[in-house]
Amino acid sequence: MGFFCFFAKANSVEYIDSEGFLHENFWMIPVGYLFLSAGMIVFLCIGIRTIRNRMKKH
Repeated sequence: MGFFCFFAKANSVEYIDSEGFLHENFWMIPVGYLFLSAGMIVFLCIGIRTIRNRMKKH
């Protein structure tokens, strides 16, 4: 999901309307980093749990 947010941000249209208001999907960058961080935390927790369980069996 994080990589999708970065991809969508890079390919989205950014423009300034007639009133001078900037239309941009800036919120996708922090959300992308949030998804990547959450994925790494889950990956690390599962990896640590798997290693701990294998050490208990031996």
